[in-house]
Amino acid sequence: MKELKLYQLNIDQFEPFGDIIDTKQQLPFEINNGNCFRYNNLAKLSFNKGQAGISLFKSKKITLPYSFNFMEKHPLGSQAFIPVFGCRFIVIVANEVNGLPSDPTAFITTHGQGVNYHKDIWHGVLAPIDDDAIFTVIDWIGDGNYLVSFIFDSYDRMSESLMIGWECEDVSLWGCDKVLTKKPYFLLFITFCSLFEIGLKKLDEKNGGTQWWRDLKAPRQAN
Repeated sequence: MKELKLYQLNIDQFEPFGDIIDTKQQLPFEINNGNCFRYNNLAKLSFNKGQAGISLFKSKKITLPYSFNFMEKHPLGSQAFIPVFGCRFIVIVANEVNGLPSDPTAFITTHGQGVNYHKDIWHGVLAPIDDDAIFTVIDWIGDGNYLVSFIFDSYDRMSESLMIGWECEDVSLWGCDKVLTKKPYFLLFITFCSLFEIGLKKLDEKNGGTQWWRDLKAPRQAN
């Protein structure tokens, strides 16, 4: 099984495939009498005959490591995905060689980022990692062959599935699921328990040394 490196979504690597939709790509300007800021024209929508439509997709959460063998593209229009509640998700794109996807690249978004795939770009399916997620989708609506799909193991030259592993490359600390392990949470729990016991001792001293908190810890004797 071939394993992919996971990159933080960035404009330099992603630009050949589409646009990043967030508030970091440009400076906004004021609208609504100064009560709102507009980040204007963040994605390049492109459609053949037909029209743009706005839909909602509800996608199931995936877990890392994540194996996949399916990609798709849309020859008649671009396709934008914006998480309604700001969840992070995996973005997989690939160049085309002889009409087939080749050498996929995997990214992870930060909270609140969306993407717009350009027309005819191979990409993976929605893959939120924090929870099941709802996405606003802006894409082509009309009559025609809108979807072309590809399953890797249906071709000898791509007989192995691809996997995105736990290891992240060029990913900020909190953008990588590897930090979400039991150890940090265990240390946090121990710290909380220690602070809680210190608080009980302070309360005991304030109440005249009743030592009720020690009684809670002492084993009960049988009658």
